[in-house]
Amino acid sequence: MATNQAPSSVVCQDTLLLPPPTTHTGYPLSWANIPQADDPMSVKIPTKGVDCVASSEAGDVVVIAAEQHAGVYDLSSGETLHKLPVSAYSVYLAPDEKTVYVGDIEGIVHCYDVDSGALKCSSSSAGPGCLTWLGTDSSGNIVAGSGHSRKTICWDDHSTQDGYVVLHPDNLTVIRSWSCEAPAYHHTYNTSSKTLISAHQGFIAAWHPDNGTKLSTGEDGSGCIYCVDSHRTENLVITGNSELKVVEWRIDQGLEILREVQLPCLSGWFYGGVWSVKYSEDGELIYCTEPQSQSIKIYDKQNEKVGELKGHSACVNNISTIPGTGGKILSTDRGSVSVVWELPSSGQIDACKQDLDEKVQWTGFSVGEDLFATVTNQHCRLWDVENLHVVRSVEFEGFYRSKGHFHPDGVHLLLTTKMGVLVFDLELQQIASHQVLRSSDGSTTDLKVTPDGARFLVTECRNHDSEASKAFVWSCVAPATAAEHLVKDGYGARMFSCGVSHDSKLGVVGGHSGTIVMDLESGNTIVSVNRGCFFTTFLPYSYQFIIEDGNGVYTTLKTGRTQ
Repeated sequence: MATNQAPSSVVCQDTLLLPPPTTHTGYPLSWANIPQADDPMSVKIPTKGVDCVASSEAGDVVVIAAEQHAGVYDLSSGETLHKLPVSAYSVYLAPDEKTVYVGDIEGIVHCYDVDSGALKCSSSSAGPGCLTWLGTDSSGNIVAGSGHSRKTICWDDHSTQDGYVVLHPDNLTVIRSWSCEAPAYHHTYNTSSKTLISAHQGFIAAWHPDNGTKLSTGEDGSGCIYCVDSHRTENLVITGNSELKVVEWRIDQGLEILREVQLPCLSGWFYGGVWSVKYSEDGELIYCTEPQSQSIKIYDKQNEKVGELKGHSACVNNISTIPGTGGKILSTDRGSVSVVWELPSSGQIDACKQDLDEKVQWTGFSVGEDLFATVTNQHCRLWDVENLHVVRSVEFEGFYRSKGHFHPDGVHLLLTTKMGVLVFDLELQQIASHQVLRSSDGSTTDLKVTPDGARFLVTECRNHDSEASKAFVWSCVAPATAAEHLVKDGYGARMFSCGVSHDSKLGVVGGHSGTIVMDLESGNTIVSVNRGCFFTTFLPYSYQFIIEDGNGVYTTLKTGRTQ
């Protein structure tokens, strides 16, 4: 956890407020990036951000562009020093570390004093659009590049041409400006080749900063290139694209692709892409991030993943190195946290590597509690409780909402697929498949087995015909030969969650149209609550049930039954 927190640096989303497990103990529950006991976080700063920059350790400041404002923070403790009243989308710290430049959404650059937080000057006119990058050229001039600030798939309406503005560092008067001739996302300046690089929809372009001449372009076959960073001493840049690839390019007579690193797709949702890339200070490693894992992945020159940093509870927007430290980096997410990481040296970075790295969507204990299962979008793994070793691993056709449930008979494990339920016989190691849903427009959202093992309840979310979403009750005394018992129709909206009562008589389902409690034998509605619900379940040994409205508000309600 963050080991160097100042009392004034309060982090709201501190990895779900859970302490880290001790080394080699604890269970891989479906937590959101819970760090290990030896995790390398040193400071957590209570702010989101879209761009960030850090001084050297001697300068001891961090500046984060947080859209509604820019914040200056103490690098050592995370303490807030100044909040700058500007719509901040990019930041650049001058070499003397006493002046910070902030690019806003209107294309204006502002200059602030780091020590006092006072505004020194602003550029006189707006640039080509939202400034997503600020840097400097070989002459020491400030260079601002505009772009589309939202990193996502290429929307058709993103058609405005972006461009560059070169400004005098002392008074921010405009020296020159030019168009990039296309919509852009991000930019960088390569010191070795004295070249500006802009990232666009499937290509990058090289520009001469002194006259705005386009020198060359290079395509990587992707839909969008979201981010770009320059090597400190060589004619190299790296980019991150919408196909979850990090691409390294050489700047020579043109732009040549040297290598590609394919990041894993954790959930089947391929449209997040690589949101930020950064060379390590010595250029030996690549830091990158994509929105599904909410972590920072580390790759070496052989394209091998050698580490992963977990601790953010939201998508990471930007990664930056801390000058002169070699092993410290800064990252900021779109939730409410920025993190300073202190890493091992390049040769020992695999201390951060996870042996089994996958997004767990559900976990549960067997009846005898000697095993527990973890379910991902394509694997179910059974773990021995005593030594935490995987004793069995089953690959199945799951999807990003797949869940599981141990049957009370202690022999069967039920898993949800997009359209149905798989029954895994733990003794015979056989799988039976049941198609529960009736329309390919739908997908399963939750599964519960009654305590007596006689039935299971499944909820459905339909995509286009959402009002036709249903709940299904199946008889499963013999799970391998389970059969439909009834269909609960007429709910009128997507369903997301379900639960069963302790006596196996009642079921509860919740979704956009509220929550209903029904009799599992007849399907009759017992209670109806007209409030949107994203999670619901019965309390143990009670007819009371809980609903959660999607805003973190939980409410306990009664069915009216006593027996």
